[in-house]
Amino acid sequence: SAGFDPHVWFAASGDVFRHNIVWRDYRPARMYAPPWGQDMDFNLMHKDGAASAPAERLQQQSGRDEHSLVADAQFVDPSKADYRVNDDSPALRLGFVNFPMDQFGVLSPTLKAIARTPVLPGAKVTATALPGRDTAPRIWLGATIRSIADTAEMSAFGLPGVTGVLILEIPADSSLAHAGLKPNDVILSVNGAKTTDAATLLQQGSALATNQNLRLGISRQQRQIILNLTP
Repeated sequence: SAGFDPHVWFAASGDVFRHNIVWRDYRPARMYAPPWGQDMDFNLMHKDGAASAPAERLQQQSGRDEHSLVADAQFVDPSKADYRVNDDSPALRLGFVNFPMDQFGVLSPTLKAIARTPVLPGAKVTATALPGRDTAPRIWLGATIRSIADTAEMSAFGLPGVTGVLILEIPADSSLAHAGLKPNDVILSVNGAKTTDAATLLQQGSALATNQNLRLGISRQQRQIILNLTP
């Protein structure tokens, strides 16, 4: 389903997100602590059949959205990709403006003939959740780590897939810090073996107990490097 995935905004970016319709909570990646951007407000999170209510979850996430609502957007016909809203839609009262549904996307008849048909989000469609990843923070050699969560983080960190372990916090006097690791580094491999998630890293890291060196494959600022960790 459609949503808003803010990635890596700068604190003074001046970003504005207003008068939009989303189907779910925001899905941030590497965002700073709220409030986000210059202005985020008057948005509507669509929920089939819901009466208008404050969008408390969006407010908690963004630190803004003071006037945003959760409500039924009252789409004209989402089954036919007509996402205009009816005249009494609460989205209009928030400032959303209907626009033609046939003047964006793939317009060429030749390209339309070969384009795939998307799965359309709408009032009568129930979204199917993807298999979740365990993103609970864990402690490894004093550092706080967790698994990369989803495609949003994959994109934000420039990773080869939804894989790897994110360094959240790292003590300055830890062995990991001395090896050169930093917060926001993503561990992708240990001794050449892929590190898909935090549980895998904890298993791979047990080699330190047998006095083996570890060669860590790291993604840092979308560039891959190798760091050596000694017992």
